[in-house]
Amino acid sequence: MKDTNKISLSSQSLQTAMSYYMSGQIPAAEEMYRKVLLAEPKNVVSLHMLGIIAAESGRYDVAVGFLSQAIRIKKNDPLLFLTLGIALQKWGKLDDAMLKYKKAVSLKPDYIEAFMHMGDILLQQGRLDESELKYKRIIALKPDYAEAHFSLGNVFKEQRKPNEAATQYAAAIALKPDFLSPYINLGRLYQECGRLNEAILSCERALVRWPDNSLLLEELVEIIYLACAWDKMGDYETRLLDMVRQQRKRTSLFTILETSATMEDQLLNARSYSHGHEPPQQALFTHIPGRSGDRIKIGYLSSDFYEHATAYLMAELFERHDRSRFSITAYSYGLPRDNSPMRQRLVKAFDSFVDLRALSDHDAAQKIYDDGMDILIDLKGGPHARGAHRHSRPSPCAGAGELSGLSGNDGRQFYRLYHRRPVRYS
Repeated sequence: MKDTNKISLSSQSLQTAMSYYMSGQIPAAEEMYRKVLLAEPKNVVSLHMLGIIAAESGRYDVAVGFLSQAIRIKKNDPLLFLTLGIALQKWGKLDDAMLKYKKAVSLKPDYIEAFMHMGDILLQQGRLDESELKYKRIIALKPDYAEAHFSLGNVFKEQRKPNEAATQYAAAIALKPDFLSPYINLGRLYQECGRLNEAILSCERALVRWPDNSLLLEELVEIIYLACAWDKMGDYETRLLDMVRQQRKRTSLFTILETSATMEDQLLNARSYSHGHEPPQQALFTHIPGRSGDRIKIGYLSSDFYEHATAYLMAELFERHDRSRFSITAYSYGLPRDNSPMRQRLVKAFDSFVDLRALSDHDAAQKIYDDGMDILIDLKGGPHARGAHRHSRPSPCAGAGELSGLSGNDGRQFYRLYHRRPVRYS
């Protein structure tokens, strides 16, 4: 027979812990949940919440441990599988996360949240047709789910179906007027299609609701410059630069170059932009001098290996590398593009062409490290760079900037030179 006093005490402690958690007192909540777990090692609520807290603080291995333990006790709880999937997804273990979401759906066939995360992973991996089906399944289950319409719009945008994408973004806005992302993506979509006046109107509509949103101001200023619609600039640029100077917000490293910002403004913005990007020491790869062969290995990281300005500017440079001295590899993380002549030319230009789309940042960095790159060049640079190369420095020498088309300073400290051996230039 269960001790009712003990159950009552546990219930009170769990309520107190949840109260701490909901009020943002996370350390106190974690301490209370651990006390409950110490008294009741099989308390699933405590294990679940400790998993959530660990994942939210970036301790993904700890989170997976708590959640796996909870599942061993309560084997058919779809919420536990969903939460474990989210922790694995944040950790970059996408295939493992997908398996947990599938298990959650098998236990709860109408589990919208699980379908949503599955669609997000498929979209990240560039599996657009599969991702489309997941989001459509969600909409069939819950037609008024704005987030699913927004994500389906993103799929259509990548599939180069602008009309379908615009319809989904508009649906998301109609269903959830305080949902910012569809406004921004709709403006970007119009911009990419050359419908600049509509893009300006979309951003201005959103600014009525979010007048101090720096991302909206940034998008609007950039579009106005593209459209040369000087009469519509008003005080938008001034407001944006004031935010940068007051260090309330940061803006794109490219956009600020288009404005009347001073060099001091640009540096201040760059430092703000890069803040927090420097990886912890324990996350860095260790590099052994002379690890590669006779030729220097250079990796080029970009999402633009297709019919893109960067490709046209760089293609001949790749082709002109001295292959007796250099081995060059392309690391592509862009979403699927058509099999254009430029893409075919680029594939031929490299010794190896590696598609990173299906890999998490962690696994992409591991791949680059395992390939033994001596030098990694980030062609995307600045505001659109992927984190694979920067979070753990998979090569001893990394660079960006002029090659990426960014003429300013991105303020980051992880582009450093680490020489394995003397390099002579002739």
